[in-house]
Amino acid sequence: MCVKVREQTNMNRKEFAEWLGIPYRTMQDWERGVSEVPDYVLNLIAYKVKNEKEKGNI
Repeated sequence: MCVKVREQTNMNRKEFAEWLGIPYRTMQDWERGVSEVPDYVLNLIAYKVKNEKEKGNI
């Protein structure tokens, strides 16, 4: 699910992690299924992406 949200931004994993202030390794683990993204984090990421897209920032 995290990959789908990231792909909406046209950012690579490193750019997306930096934009969110999340360590790259954490983002990598989430996308590879090594660890699970907490629901509240996924909701916050989706909210931020949606708002930034509406503002035309991404």
